Amino acid sequence: MSVYGRYKKSGMDGFRSLVALLETTPIERRQKMFDVGMLEDPEYTRQAMLYLMTFADVLSLNDLELAELLNRVPIRITALAVHPLGADVRARFLNQAPRKKQVDLKLLLEGEAPALGLVGGAQLQTVGHLRELEKLGVIRIKRIPEQLPSAPKGSLRSA
Repeated sequence: MSVYGRYKKSGMDGFRSLVALLETTPIERRQKMFDVGMLEDPEYTRQAMLYLMTFADVLSLNDLELAELLNRVPIRITALAVHPLGADVRARFLNQAPRKKQVDLKLLLEGEAPALGLVGGAQLQTVGHLRELEKLGVIRIKRIPEQLPSAPKGSLRSA
């Protein structure tokens, strides 16, 4: 069976699962999955890449959306995710964090720089929370449709 075979077999639910898996996979490993996918089924892989959320999407949220996200993400994860970023980004996250979490976030951001592996993991977890909010309809970014428009009959369509 192909790498994406089990996802394709499950229609849109499988497609959503694949996108969620890619979103929570470290970048190097994700790239290997893309490379294999491009050899196996380039169109399916391109479709998955269209809906893939990254930490750059978190950074592009408007203030209201960011505040909603930060309300759900544990404060330690937020601190790890933004610690190595610029002072302006850290300040924005601090300002949009829930009031009761701001002091803790500020203290964590003033601490020692975390290991890069921890930063990457925290950013992936933050993206996972962003996807949950997208599924709930709270945030409308890279929303996966019920049916992909270019899907050939029987491949990605829901049954």
